[in-house]
Amino acid sequence: MMRLLFNYLQEVMAEHDSQYLIELDGNKPPEELFTTVMDRLKYLNLKRAAVLTKLQSAEEEINDTMENVSYF
Repeated sequence: MMRLLFNYLQEVMAEHDSQYLIELDGNKPPEELFTTVMDRLKYLNLKRAAVLTKLQSAEEEINDTMENVSYF
């Protein structure tokens, strides 16, 4: 199933103009991914549609998760 999804995703990406694709490494921290996307968007010559806002840092997200975990 994952292989099928991966092949489909590759096909979809191949059909698009590569200058508008942003490839990210999911193993990197959220802050670095956010910076990568913001840097790439600066150079795509796109009209601004919305203000991008970082909602939480990775540390805040972990703290929220830990507060919501139930221990038995």
